[in-house]
Order: sequence, then C-alpha cells, then structure tokens
Amino acid sequence: MQAKQILRNLKISQRDLAQRLNVSPSAVSQFLSNQNTSVKMLRRIAEAAGCSVGDFFADEMTATADNPLPDSSLKCPHCGKPIFVRLESDSEPTD
Repeated sequence: MQAKQILRNLKISQRDLAQRLNVSPSAVSQFLSNQNTSVKMLRRIAEAAGCSVGDFFADEMTATADNPLPDSSLKCPHCGKPIFVRLESDSEPTD
C-alpha cells in the first residue's frame, strides 16, 4: 500500500492526519503499517488526505507480463500464479 508515500507527496504528516481523523498519531502509524486495515478506515484516511482509496494501491494495480504485480497482488488460490485484469470498453476506439 502506498499511503505513506502519498501522504508525503501531499505534505501531510501522520500527526496532521491523526488530527483530521481524531485519533492518536500512533493509531495512524498502525493503520498505515497494517496490511489488514479496514476499507472503512482506508476511506476515512483517503477523505482526510483528499485522495481516493485507489490512489493507495495505484502502483500495485499496474501489471504486465514483464512486470508482474508484487506479492500483495491477486493470485490464483490453486496454482499461485498472478491474476491479470484488463478493463475493456464497449465503445469503438478513437484514433
């Protein structure tokens, strides 16, 4: 999760974020370090930081055959291979 880097880029300290969330700075540190932070808390953090939850995972969600997703990516529960997702549009491409 890229939340710490996003907060640095936005120049928001963990102390500032803690004040915005009305929690302690140590609670923010735990949220940002925990891979199991709830979606509800991620939404609160994103709202307080002025970004989207998806921004926290942007780098982790970009994959190619040459550049597979990191270990925290989606993997097949049967074989362990990475699962690649491609979004397609129903509209005709414009050149």
